[in-house]
Amino acid sequence: MRGDSPSHYGGITRFLHWFMGLLVVLQFLKLGDRIKDGEHWVGQTIVPWHVSIGASIFVGSSSLTGDADIH
Repeated sequence: MRGDSPSHYGGITRFLHWFMGLLVVLQFLKLGDRIKDGEHWVGQTIVPWHVSIGASIFVGSSSLTGDADIH
């Protein structure tokens, strides 16, 4: 990615890294939501954004790296 070097990661790479870390935390919160039969704030707040966030990450990361093979 642009701005990356062997000694330093660029801003886009760091953003994607921490954003994916946040999504992993949200997945664990959603697991707790599933255990409690959907009566958790995560199920009411985060889940509606799930598809749009996932699609945005896929398209964004694929277009930045040039690895997308969507037909």
